[in-house]
Amino acid sequence: MSIQKLWYIKLGGEIQGPFPAKIIVQRILLNRVTIHDLVSLDKLAWLPIHEFEELLPQASPQDENATSEVGQEALKWREERIKASHRWMDERTGERRDEAMPSAHMAQDTLRAGSDRRKASEDGHAYYLRSHFLKHMPVFSARHRYVGAIIFLALTGTVIMLGMQVPVNPVKVDIGAVSLDCSKSAEPEINWRACDKQGVWLQDVRLSGANLIGTRFNSAVLKNADLSYANLTGADFSYANLIHAKLIGANLQQANLTYAELQDADLRQADLRGATLDNVALTGAKLDNAVWLDGSMCAPASIGQCNNK
Repeated sequence: MSIQKLWYIKLGGEIQGPFPAKIIVQRILLNRVTIHDLVSLDKLAWLPIHEFEELLPQASPQDENATSEVGQEALKWREERIKASHRWMDERTGERRDEAMPSAHMAQDTLRAGSDRRKASEDGHAYYLRSHFLKHMPVFSARHRYVGAIIFLALTGTVIMLGMQVPVNPVKVDIGAVSLDCSKSAEPEINWRACDKQGVWLQDVRLSGANLIGTRFNSAVLKNADLSYANLTGADFSYANLIHAKLIGANLQQANLTYAELQDADLRQADLRGATLDNVALTGAKLDNAVWLDGSMCAPASIGQCNNK
């Protein structure tokens, strides 16, 4: 069995990794690293990424007898392809944004038209009420105004006194939902709902019982992490490293585990209904009594795959 290479990346004097080759390819496509950044397998010998064909996306055909000039042209061609891919992704994003949002002029015209109609209606109504009230308003004497003020003050005082006497039930007081804090350090039962943790180094962390609904962990390193009984509904673990991770009783419904590494992970009693497991590595993973994609229960001693009871 072949051993997967893990690469270190040097960015501005900082060393990150190790990452498998597919993560480096993904980061090049996302424009987070360039093919001129340095990589190493042992943190001793460093070479630019373009020296390693397995780290390059959409590699151009190679010619074994090519000269150095042809090699330089191939490298420039590859850079242009990557830049064109980035521009295409930006243009597609802009098109979706334009389709989703109405134009500023249309929105302003609609608001202005509605405001003008409301203003005309309100002005006409206010004019009628004001003229009708002035026409029929009786002339109040100073005595009447004085009596009215006393009655108003008496009623106000009564309302205040009644309000002070009504007991407050502390059980019914709504203190609001606990706010999430994406900047907080990892700890059990933390609320990281919908936070962006992609590519983050979280090896050996304890996140048992945490609220991680919709959280992005794609390309993150969660090796040996404890995610037991965590709510991971809809979380994104694509390309994540979950080797030896503890996921006992975790809720992984609708989670994206595409290309995730789950070798020797503990998924006993985990709920995987509706999860995406395309090209996931499950070698040695424990799936005893786990709920599989279709809702069936995995048999005890299910290792590496879900065996029907």
